Amino acid sequence: MVSIQTNHEVLTCKEGEPKGEFTKIGNFGVYKTGSASDKVLAIFPDIYGYRLNNVKLIADRFAENLGIQVFILDLFDEDPITEKSDRGAWLTKHSPDKKTPLVKEFLAEVKKTLSPKFLAAIGYCYGAKFVFENLTKDSLLDVGAVAHPSFTQVSDVESLEKPLVISLAEHDEYFSDDLRAKTLEILQKKNIRYQIDLYSGTSHGFSVRGDLSDPVIKYAVEKALLDQIHWFRSFIN
Repeated sequence: MVSIQTNHEVLTCKEGEPKGEFTKIGNFGVYKTGSASDKVLAIFPDIYGYRLNNVKLIADRFAENLGIQVFILDLFDEDPITEKSDRGAWLTKHSPDKKTPLVKEFLAEVKKTLSPKFLAAIGYCYGAKFVFENLTKDSLLDVGAVAHPSFTQVSDVESLEKPLVISLAEHDEYFSDDLRAKTLEILQKKNIRYQIDLYSGTSHGFSVRGDLSDPVIKYAVEKALLDQIHWFRSFIN
């Protein structure tokens, strides 16, 4: 099993006041932002959950730039990891395999409640695995994006049947160099659209929790987000 750890990057907060609100879709807690639209982007957050200021600001950026409705899913039932958490116990309680059905049920609820013509998702770290799992042939997502995935296996990549953009950190113990090479090899053999970017000088979690006072990290954070926005826009327009 992959272990998890917290690091100093979580203390780095993007500037700004979130524009959305906390609400529910069916029984699922979400952060909702953007205008009502027949196009929806779901965000599956990292272990720090859907209330982290940074991920809310990212959701706002997607909504503003794409003109769509964006929802961050509460993956952990208001129980994100904290500095005081027993990490082993937390991961046992919130292991990814326990969240797989929850995410599928959430996407089904979005389809049922909102009837979007376009449904995309982006996952960060922990949340990335659920994007992989829902870009299979008969899944509900149309297109996806992930950033510095964790808990991802070769089988997740092999199951892909829909477009995906992958933003990777140069130094990432959760997505090894070998897995990166195998991912590229697999995608090159598949008849699907993909993009893979590797950002020098970055580590796991950079796109959500990177230190913006470092110009190298700031560039990577902004470039990854702009690429993801452009990626989704290319399928919407």
